Amino acid sequence: MDEAFRLAAAPHQGPVFLDIALEALFGDGGPDLPGAQTAPPGGQTAPPGTQTAPAGARAGTAAPAGPVPPDPGDGAEIAGLIAGASRPVLVFGSDVWLGGAEAAATALVSALRLPVIANGQGRGVLPAGHDLLVTRARSVAFAEADLVVVAGAPLDFRLGYGEFGGRDGRPPARVVHVADSPDQIATHATLAAGAAGDLSALFTTLAERTLTKTIGEPDQIAATHLYLMENSFVTGTVLTVDGGSVLTGN
Repeated sequence: MDEAFRLAAAPHQGPVFLDIALEALFGDGGPDLPGAQTAPPGGQTAPPGTQTAPAGARAGTAAPAGPVPPDPGDGAEIAGLIAGASRPVLVFGSDVWLGGAEAAATALVSALRLPVIANGQGRGVLPAGHDLLVTRARSVAFAEADLVVVAGAPLDFRLGYGEFGGRDGRPPARVVHVADSPDQIATHATLAAGAAGDLSALFTTLAERTLTKTIGEPDQIAATHLYLMENSFVTGTVLTVDGGSVLTGN
């Protein structure tokens, strides 16, 4: 029983099947064995040599495994893919909420200004009416995207098994899968990149990969074109407008 609760609370969080014999459920309790230890009020006595859990956990149980830090190299690779995408889409799934990564997810969206589709219990990470929440237009967003980053959700039938893009002759979108544990990364889909570990830490890494902490808006790119068109004294110059991606190595 204790192991079932430990597994349910450890990454990847979720239900655990526990099979209890009918004899244990409906059998009569036997008498106390001679010499058995009596548990103090409100607690249990662990056998000699048993390592007990920290304060706040049930006696005799192991503490749930904490989040594993993501590989920094994975974060850098994903940040580079986002910086090079023209129509990126970010998907927040249930594990963003279950893992307590809502604040970091919201900060990531505010920093990079990425359109977001909420899936499962990821609904509510961004408030209703948020200007970047495009869940109601998900079919169009997925069909026209050139990069889809799925965080905290499996690439199952709800997400087309990881197949996006392809509208109006466009090539299929590249797919990035982010999960809270390695065994949740999709193996049936072709991925441009993947990352496993603490979702809050990964979102923070992605938000900090550009110097300006944002991606370019169309009017910012257009302003550069207008400058080059209107200034006849500028010749033979290459202007890099990338929010500092080159300087940060993306």
